[in-house]
Amino acid sequence: LISAFAPILPLAAPSTFRILPRSGRSACVRRSRAILALPPALSPSTMNSSVPSRFVALQSTSEVLRVDLVSGEIVTRIPVPAMPAGLALWGDFLYVTHFWSGELSLIYLPQQAVARTVATGADSSLAQSLIINPRTGIAYVPHSRSADWNPARTYDSTVLPVVSVVDLAALDVRADSRLAPEIAFDQG
Repeated sequence: LISAFAPILPLAAPSTFRILPRSGRSACVRRSRAILALPPALSPSTMNSSVPSRFVALQSTSEVLRVDLVSGEIVTRIPVPAMPAGLALWGDFLYVTHFWSGELSLIYLPQQAVARTVATGADSSLAQSLIINPRTGIAYVPHSRSADWNPARTYDSTVLPVVSVVDLAALDVRADSRLAPEIAFDQG
């Protein structure tokens, strides 16, 4: 079954993402063994409606690829800051989260280049995804904040889950609108 997949990365890589050309099915291959094979999600967040292609974040080389779903060929390679993770398409813009830094990059697709990158916070990390509200132009970026400044570090006060709110028109992080779950601290 693996030989039927068109390679995007060499099989020597520890993990490889492959696409089955005729059906557009995708698979994650680890050490030449398929561990996940799913049909592609027909989500507007990563699909370009004018061309049957998909954008893929490639963390190992810090690139975003545009892959033709019919041929399985790489159409475009866009260099981005380190560890791209979550992708969301909105008009001519592709937004990319960066796993370790928590940053958000804006790729202007007609130029196929990163136009701007913003930080969600100095202590942010683990940004794996984002969701865009197309009516308001607001992006929600779930990630973690590392509270290494906390002198009384415990398992529930060192790494905190948050959702940053980003105004996409200005590419501005609204720090006053950050969403955080309530965390109970022992005051005793």
